[in-house]
Amino acid sequence: MIQKNTWMVRSDGGNALNLFEEGLVGIHYGIPNDLTGKSLEEIRALYKIHNPDDSKYKVAGAVGMLDRIVNTMQAGDGVVTYDPGTRQYWIGRIFGPYFCALGGRLLSKRRENA
Repeated sequence: MIQKNTWMVRSDGGNALNLFEEGLVGIHYGIPNDLTGKSLEEIRALYKIHNPDDSKYKVAGAVGMLDRIVNTMQAGDGVVTYDPGTRQYWIGRIFGPYFCALGGRLLSKRRENA
């Protein structure tokens, strides 16, 4: 598998690490919706509904990351996340499509990673 891109996923002060250890990469941002098939503008609209007090800069960063996980990342792409507690970077590769795992898990917007 040829690596095309490498993506940095920063999420909730390091909460993405638990999923990374399980072979997943994910984010949530308080949106209780599956984003499959949603465009950037549809994701932005949903984000603003669920995060009405966020600054335009926070909206831009979060919506961009959601769009990358949902629509842009491809199998073979690299993925990196950061552990603020140990100051270490975790590196993986995307192996599967986006999927949403609502109910019980903080980070519901996911892709399979190894």
